[in-house]
Amino acid sequence: MLTYIPVHFTDNSSPRQISSLIKEKHIENYSYDLSAVLGEGSYSQVFKGRDNTTNTPVAIKVIDRKKVHNPYVLKMIQQETLIMGHLNHENIVRVFEVVNTINNIYIIQEFCDGGDISNEVEVRKFSEKEVFHILNDILKAMLVLKNNGIMHRDIKPANIFLNQGAYKLGDFGFARFVDCSQEPLENFLVGTPLYMSPQCLLSVVYGEKTDMWSLGITAYELLYGEVPWLCDSHEELLHDIYTKKLKFQKNVHPDLKRFISRCLMIDESRRLSLEEAEEMAKNWKFETETNSNTEIQEFEKTESKTTTKEKNPEGFSSNFDEKTVKSHSEENCYTLNLKQELEEKTKHKNSFSLDEGRLQSIFEKTMNNEKNEKNFMKEYEEIFKGHLKYVKFVETLKEQVKINTKSMTLTEKETIKLNLLIFKSWMDHLQKMLMIFRDKVNIFYLEKWEEYIKSEEFSNFYTQIQEIYNQAVKSYKEFVGNFYERMDLLGEITRDEKVNEVLLGETQDNRTFYSVLLKEVKQFIREINHLLYEKLKITGVFNKIQAKFLIMLVRFHENVEQIVMNKGEIPKIIVVEEGGEEMSKEFYSLVMRAKIYKMNI
Repeated sequence: MLTYIPVHFTDNSSPRQISSLIKEKHIENYSYDLSAVLGEGSYSQVFKGRDNTTNTPVAIKVIDRKKVHNPYVLKMIQQETLIMGHLNHENIVRVFEVVNTINNIYIIQEFCDGGDISNEVEVRKFSEKEVFHILNDILKAMLVLKNNGIMHRDIKPANIFLNQGAYKLGDFGFARFVDCSQEPLENFLVGTPLYMSPQCLLSVVYGEKTDMWSLGITAYELLYGEVPWLCDSHEELLHDIYTKKLKFQKNVHPDLKRFISRCLMIDESRRLSLEEAEEMAKNWKFETETNSNTEIQEFEKTESKTTTKEKNPEGFSSNFDEKTVKSHSEENCYTLNLKQELEEKTKHKNSFSLDEGRLQSIFEKTMNNEKNEKNFMKEYEEIFKGHLKYVKFVETLKEQVKINTKSMTLTEKETIKLNLLIFKSWMDHLQKMLMIFRDKVNIFYLEKWEEYIKSEEFSNFYTQIQEIYNQAVKSYKEFVGNFYERMDLLGEITRDEKVNEVLLGETQDNRTFYSVLLKEVKQFIREINHLLYEKLKITGVFNKIQAKFLIMLVRFHENVEQIVMNKGEIPKIIVVEEGGEEMSKEFYSLVMRAKIYKMNI
């Protein structure tokens, strides 16, 4: 817990000695002691101060303007003061005043006698009663935020404060105004990674439920003293979220287990909403520290029934009558072997007449069902073969970027920029594929999804995608590590404001990213096409390395354009043109240059 650090004096201290030791600063009606530090960050310090007009304690956040080099940080500071100035609620840390000077920004806010709860988390586990109390208070704060069109985006123990028995949400440095009820939030990698929703980590559009994910992680950490997935990088964290099941101790309160599990649904559409959480909270009983085994057992029985139901969703019976057979046959839910059908009818000969015409009809329906099943399996296989081919194609394209750097087609700066953009699109596509195959999310709304996910073909695709993803994470970490060794090029790469936003700053959404990517790829196609043509025209030499790279960039451009037209979402059908990598100068001159011209490059 952050505590006030007092300055001690003796009775014999002279006024001058006291004055020199106190080092007190005055800002309008407020004052603070430079030694009374409550906390500090990379560009700010928080001091315990006093409102001299009311003689009450306050917390004074002092932001050093000289340390704020990034314009986005300054923008967030301004946003923080604007947002907190709008809010007045018992479960939100209040801001009383903001004072601007040449050197500093002073945010005068409510002093919380209990500090933030992050230090407590490091030394002990919170009781269930305490966790219920904290969740109840923070949900009230979140409701106020939503009603004011605000999203916090950095909920974690370090931003939850205790004051006179009430828990309060504070530090709105990453918060922003947004119409949560109608508009999905723009993609912006903000907050603390361990508490970020997978949508934030994936750099895709997310909504207000990203705060519910952070609250779920926080609740888990309060209970167990650690977050459910502890990793060193965004990529490893995403990998663990998708592959490692959320684990609870057996005696956890069923209401807490239900709340945390619903908060930590990867699919945002299935994640607990704030309204649902409010309804849950109305029924929470946390007067006692422990919960009866009966209540926990009842919850586990309910879960067990639900699981059984999911395993047998159609509720098939082992004894079929004619009506059941006909119904399931017509719905394409279950295909019976004709021999089994005849055996069933023989058993019930008093109930069925085995007329030849009806048996022929049943046989035809069975054959049609089998044909339909093969057709949809073939259709789905073609869809995902296209996506698998595409991610492999992008992997090959990345290798071509390296080759063309060595052949002096691209400068180092151009290589890094293009690689960053390609890497981001590659990881985005792979993560979408992982949502499909690892998390079994039907993002393409395939009609026979439940049947398909049980197939061997589905498992095979999952294995291949997982292998590519693992390699992608490894190569991405290596690339980023090398990139940060060349920070001297960072300024040049991000000189373009839009490129800066999509790579390092506030990306609007997937559509914006792919629009910027499309523009940059056009530029690279233009430059390489010019180099190739000029050399061929002047020297008669046809550079096959450049030609191969050019045709791959053109194909990549076609697919990116398709994604942009699909509003930044990966389309169900994606096609990578076969062959043509070994392009001849005749094909380039007569076909490829005309194609590039039509692309309006």
